[in-house]
Amino acid sequence: MRLNMYANADISKTKLIQVGYVSSAHNLKGEVFVRLFAGRADWLKSLDQLVFVKSGLEMAVPVRQARVHKDGLIVATDRISDRTQAESMVGYQVFIPEQWLVADSHETPYLHELLNFEVIDEQLGPIGPIESFSTNGAQDLFVVHWGGREILIPFVKAFVQKLDFSNKTVHMSLPSGLIDLQS
Repeated sequence: MRLNMYANADISKTKLIQVGYVSSAHNLKGEVFVRLFAGRADWLKSLDQLVFVKSGLEMAVPVRQARVHKDGLIVATDRISDRTQAESMVGYQVFIPEQWLVADSHETPYLHELLNFEVIDEQLGPIGPIESFSTNGAQDLFVVHWGGREILIPFVKAFVQKLDFSNKTVHMSLPSGLIDLQS
């Protein structure tokens, strides 16, 4: 069962991107701590509501106040008024509209902008399309299937030669041995 509860009807037609999850209640007044996947929240100035999703329940909640705190946000809404309600939100995934996550040409792109880009190594040639993303704590990783197995490729400036948005390719110079040819 999917239940939609949108304060703004336009957001129900918008493509959403998960940016984090509710990890804890913050205080007695009903604020929640949203742990973010990325180290930045450039989109915070656009924030007027968040979409929370858990177990088939999907609800857009107007945001009264949000502020950066450690590796996430402290969020207050009129729909969460006490600590008990805030604790019931733990585990909800948090989404924002995709259009808030578009990097300028001089900025590092958001990961979702590179989804399905072909990874091409200068030595090995085409490796495969970026299917999803992961992290090892130190850096973001491209998830690519190559030779019948999943390969995790660090998305670090030192390895990237060129991001070609026109051809949807990421040209890389990967260290020898990063991708073991002997599966």
